[in-house]
Amino acid sequence: SRQKVSRSGLALWTLKFVRRRSMTMMLGAASSRCRAVIGHGVVRCLRPMATMPRSVACLRSSIAPTFLRAAAVVASAIWAHDAGRRHRSACVTACAVEESPLSVEDRSDVEAKLVDAVVSSFPDGSAGWVTAGHVKRMLCATCGDEGVASAKLKQAVAWKRDVLDKWLAEQAEILRATETRVIAIGQEGRPLIYSGCVNQRRGEVAGKLLACVWDQALQEAGPTAQMDYVLDGHGYQPLLNLDIMPYLRVARSLDSYFAERFHRIIILDMPSVLVWVVRAIMPLLPTKTRDKLFVVQRSDPEQMLKLYELCGDEDMQKMLSELLRMNKAATSSSEREVTHALTNSFLASQRARRT
Repeated sequence: SRQKVSRSGLALWTLKFVRRRSMTMMLGAASSRCRAVIGHGVVRCLRPMATMPRSVACLRSSIAPTFLRAAAVVASAIWAHDAGRRHRSACVTACAVEESPLSVEDRSDVEAKLVDAVVSSFPDGSAGWVTAGHVKRMLCATCGDEGVASAKLKQAVAWKRDVLDKWLAEQAEILRATETRVIAIGQEGRPLIYSGCVNQRRGEVAGKLLACVWDQALQEAGPTAQMDYVLDGHGYQPLLNLDIMPYLRVARSLDSYFAERFHRIIILDMPSVLVWVVRAIMPLLPTKTRDKLFVVQRSDPEQMLKLYELCGDEDMQKMLSELLRMNKAATSSSEREVTHALTNSFLASQRARRT
């Protein structure tokens, strides 16, 4: 602890740590101009370190917040870089595909052509799940740009093969009773997925489980279906979520694999300790997805309407209100199974009525 280190050496070590250990995959595609922006931002984050004592001991107390600020700068810069490469058409509201002058037959031909192009790009068969429905959804996400839609579908295939399929395999046992789950079928048949932070348990990697549960729900709902997602921030446990890389990997898939899959995202009672995670993720989200995200408080009835609007009927709203009451009163995951019994029973009754 008495070993002397220079301020510049400490700053350089931190920058190398950020680049090598945490943001390597995002930096790979960055242009030289983007790297310059990143460098400037990271240096700005490291500037307070110039007044620190010249000892390695100071590293323990100072490196964590410094690293987090630097990581957020990297994420923001990468998003800005990617934004310049995204399609530039002004697709802000309705899907341009629906307004296309093409006939139904011509649209079918376009969709079939894109399916063939994507599937043939993956000789290993990993694109075998791509159908005309997925193409239609991606054309909607890209405002009818066939080239961009094809590129995003290929990104989706690669992400599913390299990331999601591995997560599904390694989380298979936990997924049977994970806290993140479908709790009801809401408006227009959309699955409502809920995560209660207070019920997270050791060994559950929330970011990985999110992607797996989303995928399972959408596989059942169909290739063009959307979902609603509620993250209940009450009881958030930062020590179980120190690794934010799974969240970042999921966030980057929202513009490809999960493109046009969200109708609304609700963050309920977001604690201050969760803010830095959200700030790191937000710049990576597509503009459309960011516009669908709402932060609400239980104590504000007007804000809560954004959540209750997702309910298909009064019974669903009553169930959701009871679930939120139970989890708000909880201080640990000891009552997790009781809340699962509530939502599982309601979901089963909904599905029974639909068959």
